[in-house]
Amino acid sequence: KDSVIFKDSIELIRPLGSNIHFTKKVIHSPSLMRIDGIDMYTYLMNPEKASYYLGKHSIAHFFDSSTGSIETFTVGDVSDGVYTFGYSSPYYSVSSTERVEVRTLKWNTPADLTKFVGEPFTITGNFIEGQTYSVIGNGIYEYPVARDGKIQFALPGYIIGSTEIQIGYSVNYNYNENYYSPQKQQLYIRNFEVTSISPLKGYPGDVVTIKGRGLSQINVTIGGAYATSVFRSSEELRFIVPAFASRGKSEVIMTMHDKTMKCKDLFEVL
Repeated sequence: KDSVIFKDSIELIRPLGSNIHFTKKVIHSPSLMRIDGIDMYTYLMNPEKASYYLGKHSIAHFFDSSTGSIETFTVGDVSDGVYTFGYSSPYYSVSSTERVEVRTLKWNTPADLTKFVGEPFTITGNFIEGQTYSVIGNGIYEYPVARDGKIQFALPGYIIGSTEIQIGYSVNYNYNENYYSPQKQQLYIRNFEVTSISPLKGYPGDVVTIKGRGLSQINVTIGGAYATSVFRSSEELRFIVPAFASRGKSEVIMTMHDKTMKCKDLFEVL
């Protein structure tokens, strides 16, 4: 019932929005967003009592004990835009001076949807620079890193014909969780083709060059003897005439997984 009035007033130190910094200036929705400088347990002893926002979009605090002073939030259905972060509690309200850009993952349909096996396939979109993406579909599991608004990956040799992929990224709401955009992309993968083999004769140990498309994953035999490759690319393969190849003219057979192609000309081992 009694009151005590101190002679000196007490001023509460308020949080500063200028101290709040985003660890990434661009994020996707959905994803986890990490922010430093909130001083969560200085100003908010019970984080669940506060409300958090990106612009006017409500977001949730995500407890993560591994990030130290950096606080984590789940960004769900937030439309594309540039936003400040803010929170309000029974005692404080604060808004960041920094802004973060939110992007919903989208990409453009490539002009050329047909590639040979092993050739790089490039897709342009609103990818975040330096972020790793996941490409899946029909046995394809690739993890390209975005550079200059593009991702690039090689098509495996065991898939020939039409296939469909989806693109996503790690959100880690729970352990090892990925988000995949509902947008799907059709691709057509062609088998390897050979345009030339030269020379068509040589001694064991000589180097022979095959030119064509989609050659990076093929194996070569001469008369049944395996030929060791010394250089591989999508358009060129160089191999050594095997020491155990039978003398005389023999078939050159190129295989990739369960696909086989015979050279129309015989190779003569000298």
